[in-house]
Amino acid sequence: MTTPSIFISYRRADTGTEAILMAKSLREHFGENVVFFDHDTLEAGSDWKADILKSVKNAAVFLILYGGEEWLGKEKFSFRILDTEDMVRLEVETALQNEKALIVPVIFRNAETPPTKALPENLKEVFSRKNHYPIRRKKWDEDLLGLIKEIEKRIPRIASKSPIKEDAYLSGLPVREKHIPPIPYKSLNWFEEKDARIFFGRGKDIRQLYNKLNNDYSRIITFFGQSGAGKSSLLHAGLLPRLPAEWTPYYQRRTRDGSVVTILENYINWLLTEKPLRPLLILDQLEEIYTNPYTEQPDEAERLPELLQKTLSVNPNVRIILGLREDRWAAVENLLNTNGINFLRHYLSVLDQEGIREAVAGILEDRDLADCFRGLSFAPGEEDLALRIAHDLMSRDDSRANAAPLLQFILRRMWDEASANAAETPLLSWELYDKHRRASMLDLLDKQLEELHAVFPEEVTNGLTLDLLRGFVTEENTAGVVTEDTLLQNYTHLPPQLIKDLCLELGNKYLLTSFPGSSKTLHWRLAHDALAPAVLRRFTESDAPGQRARRIVESKKGEIGRRGTGVLFSEPDLEIIQAGKNGMPIMSDALRDAIDESATHYADARWRDAEQKRAIVDFRCEQAKGCILQLQYNDALISASFAAPLDTRKDELTKLMMEIAFFESELNSKDSTIACLHHLRQLTNQDSLEDAVTRSEALNGVPFRKEVHLILESIDPDYFKLLERRYFPDMVPVVGGTYQMGAEKGESKGHRVTIDNFHIARTQVTWWQYMLFCRATNREMPSSPGWGRIGNHPVVNVNWYDAVQYANWVSERRGYTPVYEIDTARKDPNNKSDYDKQKWTVTLRKDADGLRLPTEAEWEFAARGGKQSKGFEYAGSDDLDEVGWYSNNAESKTHPVAEKKANELGIYDMSGNVWEWCGDWYGDYPSSPPENPAGPASGSYRVLRGGAWDGVADGCRVAYRSYYGPVLRSSFVGFRPARTVSL
Repeated sequence: MTTPSIFISYRRADTGTEAILMAKSLREHFGENVVFFDHDTLEAGSDWKADILKSVKNAAVFLILYGGEEWLGKEKFSFRILDTEDMVRLEVETALQNEKALIVPVIFRNAETPPTKALPENLKEVFSRKNHYPIRRKKWDEDLLGLIKEIEKRIPRIASKSPIKEDAYLSGLPVREKHIPPIPYKSLNWFEEKDARIFFGRGKDIRQLYNKLNNDYSRIITFFGQSGAGKSSLLHAGLLPRLPAEWTPYYQRRTRDGSVVTILENYINWLLTEKPLRPLLILDQLEEIYTNPYTEQPDEAERLPELLQKTLSVNPNVRIILGLREDRWAAVENLLNTNGINFLRHYLSVLDQEGIREAVAGILEDRDLADCFRGLSFAPGEEDLALRIAHDLMSRDDSRANAAPLLQFILRRMWDEASANAAETPLLSWELYDKHRRASMLDLLDKQLEELHAVFPEEVTNGLTLDLLRGFVTEENTAGVVTEDTLLQNYTHLPPQLIKDLCLELGNKYLLTSFPGSSKTLHWRLAHDALAPAVLRRFTESDAPGQRARRIVESKKGEIGRRGTGVLFSEPDLEIIQAGKNGMPIMSDALRDAIDESATHYADARWRDAEQKRAIVDFRCEQAKGCILQLQYNDALISASFAAPLDTRKDELTKLMMEIAFFESELNSKDSTIACLHHLRQLTNQDSLEDAVTRSEALNGVPFRKEVHLILESIDPDYFKLLERRYFPDMVPVVGGTYQMGAEKGESKGHRVTIDNFHIARTQVTWWQYMLFCRATNREMPSSPGWGRIGNHPVVNVNWYDAVQYANWVSERRGYTPVYEIDTARKDPNNKSDYDKQKWTVTLRKDADGLRLPTEAEWEFAARGGKQSKGFEYAGSDDLDEVGWYSNNAESKTHPVAEKKANELGIYDMSGNVWEWCGDWYGDYPSSPPENPAGPASGSYRVLRGGAWDGVADGCRVAYRSYYGPVLRSSFVGFRPARTVSL
């Protein structure tokens, strides 16, 4: 077995996939037999351990592939690397014994080097040498380049099988270094000296420029052309790598390397010190003495001729190339002519059709060079592809000026796709070209920004990316340079790492490029001059938040500069600025002050407006509540409708509108109900209610009421249930039982009574509830007591007949069978009253499940607390002030129900507030059977229970009885219904 020179050490569970790719990449550069990779190097039947260690001992380069802690060999309580027989450990230990071997850890997946505590003592030094090479999977070719250069110091690359083909113009000017870049196309980045082998299409210009360097007429050449023509690429990748060894080039770029004065003074000192044989100074981007002048050196342009002449006088062999854009060429040449300086011109035109053809075909026609890129070829039958591409690019006027960078961009994308399958030879075809070509730099920029959106969605959407790129466009619409420090200062309101990461990704997308400056600060530059017009146009046209905000801010700059204060942005402008502040640079203090002043102004105005609105809404809300409490629902709707559009106290207004709608729908008052529903849709922002409201408008009667209930319940289920309890009796279940009825303080003799299960209302019937009944049945309301009809107070001035009619109505409304048969024409023979002229015959239906008046026995059982009774004298307490309104605390009027403490069953006001009608005729105890007694069969009076606001405490006791004529009405008598039910 041949002993390879490069050994790949890895652990399969850690970097198995990376090892396969590494072996393929290295073999492409150094040959098949140079790389040892156990996956395909070990022969069947060999002593694999011995062969491996032998290869390690003889290897010139030993690569340790490390992707994380899996390399250590994770086990339950330890690492395999600590085992002296672990093969990875043996490989590294053997390599360390070879003093001549280059040992290089190659790090993948951004892994940290292994912790030293996890390594054997003799392996710790391997990872402490600081010679690691990190490699990213997505940037494999680029990152691998540095490692390949390091290996080339020990192992030569594959020798060319035939002389390298040269352009006819370049005969006698070969590239000195035969370095091959890992990627054949540069995209938008300019060509550097290391790219000389893949730089094609400028042979004629290289030769002409070289010839001018060797002329005797002048030692200065003005080298100019339009932005994007490729001047820097031609100098770096075309001329400099081909200069004979006796030449000593010195490349300097104005701004990056200082002012012209600084550069030339330093160069003169260098000439005097080093005394080179054939010195060449290239002073590039000279136009910046006009486009980007130094304030501290305002005479820079004027001093240029003097310093040039001094440079020429120091060394008779020195040559100077002044690189600049053509729009500043006349100014520079006038400066030279005025000062009597001879010079030659070289104009670099944009790449022509033949140059484009050479740029496409150069690599593919040099088969030795193409083989370095896995045999890159034209697809079968497409040998004329280069000419077709050249003709296509030059046939469109809008792309001729940018043909060179556009071509490289397209070729790079073609290469990326064609080379994606590592197992196949990359082929270039018209189909592939047509897929990736773009009509202009605008489309190129758009495509890159579209791809960037996947990585930085927010920054592309809010305009930050375009704003950042705009900062690299000069006033002359060319590519500018900005230091990283300046960028971070421009966006101090954003995380610094975000700006750095965004620049890096823009670099990955070929839109920016970077280089270290003289102060070791990173400099960023638009990748190509040809991009500048595209960036400026997209920035100007952009409607992203950042660009909208910036346009508004820029429009106010002058006024703020003149007036200082008192400049107001409009409220819509402030909203746009707020939305776009993260998509634009940090604003000046004056701008921020003006924005803050404007925001404060409008905030104060809004506060005043809101206060006025709040005052109106507060008044109208309270007015509406008062109207509802006073049973004036039309007035309540008018007040609430005034407040609804004012956009405050929405929750409260929603509840008010729900209550009015609930009440009016129970009366089938469609106009009022629909008006409330439309207000509710606006208050709740529920557009889905529109269809429901439309449906309800087409209904009447019960269907209408049910549809409205569904709408109200969908808005606020809990409040809808509260409304049902407010306008209909809320029934409390009472579990039946046996108790001692009466037998207190002068009552008839106490006796045992057994009661079946039943329900009884939690509160006395209120004016709200009784008014709904009156309005629904077109009855007259009971006369108003002296304190007025108040919704949450118990209804008064209702007689016994009113109470049973109410019970029947509620039963029907709630879907129960009415309990009472009421014959108003036939006098009740059991009514012995002399003054009751009404004497309706009221009979209880058997098995009816509707509401009725409680029996006296049921009433007392419920008042005592049923089976949960604690034996209180009053309903829920021995202290009447806790549970009831009576003469000592009622102030001669009724009070809202449920304000006092409830009894054991959660029932309110069974002691005090108003007397309550029972279903029984009044008579002495016991006049009924002990089970479910219903009182005497006849009588003159109906039973009253519970006491009232005008009575003494004794009358409020749970055992106390009273009576009243069934036809009589009084301001101290009300009622609460019950219902027979099986629990």
